[in-house]
Amino acid sequence: MTRNLPLSLNVCHLPISATELICDTSTGSPRPFVPHNFRRTIFEHFHNLAHPGVAASFQLIASRYVWPNMRKTVKDWVQNCIACQRSKVHRHTKTPLGTFALPDARFSHIHVDLIGPLPSSEGKSFA
Repeated sequence: MTRNLPLSLNVCHLPISATELICDTSTGSPRPFVPHNFRRTIFEHFHNLAHPGVAASFQLIASRYVWPNMRKTVKDWVQNCIACQRSKVHRHTKTPLGTFALPDARFSHIHVDLIGPLPSSEGKSFA
């Protein structure tokens, strides 16, 4: 849904009722045009599932619905989502590598990484 295709708005009839909807049919599958008062509800329905970012939220909604300036609206709502702001990592820290003294002679100092226990394979539990 990243392309800016012209919309093809047509009246769609729901098979289970006499209700008529205005739908965009330019993508092959009808996407209902959402009135202004239902847009926030639809956004919250999809965004509150896992609090995806702007692109993923837009993709979820735009694949099913259509309204004017949807990308900007979704971007604004995602950026103002309190739950997303609370869980966002504000600072990524990188621990510097440790420094080691150079050994005086070969094998006078060794480093060992220990792991385990390892799952057994062919009856053996160590390499």
